[in-house]
Formats: sequence, structure tokens, C-alpha cells
Amino acid sequence: MAIGDLPSLTLDLSRDRVKHRVGAKIPAIQPTITRSCILRDPDGTPVGLFLRELPEELSQVLAVANRELRSSRVPKTKMNRTTTVRDANGRMTSPTVLSQWSTILGSCAPKPHLGLSYARRSTVHGQPSANLFVRAMVKAGRLSMRLVEAHIPRVYRRHAEVVRDGCPAKWLFADHFTSTISNCNSSAPIHRDNGNIRGAINVILVKRSNSRGGDLHIPEYGATFDQSDSSMLVYPAWRNYHAVTPIEETHRGGYRNSFIWYALKAFEWRRHRCRRPEERPS
Repeated sequence: MAIGDLPSLTLDLSRDRVKHRVGAKIPAIQPTITRSCILRDPDGTPVGLFLRELPEELSQVLAVANRELRSSRVPKTKMNRTTTVRDANGRMTSPTVLSQWSTILGSCAPKPHLGLSYARRSTVHGQPSANLFVRAMVKAGRLSMRLVEAHIPRVYRRHAEVVRDGCPAKWLFADHFTSTISNCNSSAPIHRDNGNIRGAINVILVKRSNSRGGDLHIPEYGATFDQSDSSMLVYPAWRNYHAVTPIEETHRGGYRNSFIWYALKAFEWRRHRCRRPEERPS
């Protein structure tokens, strides 16, 4: 895989103190980050990466995953949602109906409140028709982490330390994560990924057509990323509250799909009644 030039801009994520109402929808916001860049804390420490355009190999693999996700071959949880939000001027927009769906791969944490008291692999892995989608998601996750290693090696090493060394291998997906979720037209309210491993990153790839909005916004930084078609955002989603701006079709059949790789702390060694391999008696 050919690694392109380093991003042209280093963005200093200076913190602004703002209040967040968890669960609140956010209005349409114009992107403030439109160029590829390394994301840094005020002290210069790299924390993430934004690429407006993917290398060709990863772009092609993502296109396969997107095509399969949009087909009937991949089982999905579906819903239609009517949304009404305020625009940037405070005016209410007309209600719109978007078809939404999602599917999870990799490891699923226990959910006792739903009667699922045990960890398990996603049932999608058992569907033969979804095999190509699963393979594409595995490859896309691995190729994405090559970019992370090339551009922000310090972040890569920290992620590897807490995930690959911190979780049993049987729960890993694409070597570097525990799970993925693929969402169509999902405009998430303000939240923080508290279930993720601290020190780990999320990788978010986007495919879209005939749509606008759907950009990740971090209120604490006043940052909104221009998540265009075939873009990549690497970010520690456990650190800050964030949300996704409203998604609108610009032409009939428009959509915005996000493919997200992440690591759940439910699968760390310390949460299992077992020892690390190096701690087991010989």
C-alpha cells in the first residue's frame, strides 16, 4: 500500500470551555476543518488524523464494503426516522424522513438489560451472503491502521499497547479493534463513547452520495470535520463529547454511510477471569 504525502496542516486543538447537553441534537453546522491534517493537543501531542482523500487501495476496498452494505446480502437493523432540527439561523427546518440502518461486526459486549449476559461475536459472521462484506471490513481496518502508523506513529503505538496487548486475541477484529459498526444516515446526538478503551482510537471512514451534512462536530474544540466521500477521521472518541450534524438528501436516494472501527473496554484482560498468556504457568 502506497502511503501518500503527510497531511499539509497541523491543527492545534485548543480547548474551549462549553457546556454539553448529552443526547441533544445539533443544528446544521458548516465544516471548519476541510483540509487533511494531524490533530494535536495544545502541548503538541498528536491525538488523531483527518484525511480528505483515501489512498487508492483503501478507497477501492471501502467501495466494496459500501456496495455490500447497501445490498440485501448484509443483515441490518433498519428504521425510518423523521427529523426536524434548527438551522444555523435558529429556524426550524421542514420534517424529513431518512431510511436508517446499521450492522455490527466483531465482538459484542454483554447487554444484561436485553437478556444477553454474555459476550459474543456478531451474528453477521454466520451469514454466508455477508462474507465479502466481512472480508472487506477486515482489510479496510488493517489498511487504515497502516496509515495511522505512517502518519501518527505515537498514536498507533499507544493504541496497540492498550488494545492488541490489552485484549484477548479471540475478541479482536482486523487485528487492531474489537468491533465495527456501519451506519447509514445516522445523525448521532451529543455523546461520548464511554464504553471504549481509554487510550484507543476510532477509525471512521465515510462513503456518501447526493447528501449534505453528516459531519462530526466536537463542541469542546469548535471543530466540525468535512467528512466528504472516501474520507478518514481517526479520533479518540472516549475523550470528548461529539455529535454528527443533520443529514439531508440533495437528490432522491442520497445517503451518508459511516464505517467505524473501535475497541470496547468490555474485552480487556482485566475484565475477564483469565490470565494474560505471559502470566500463565508453563
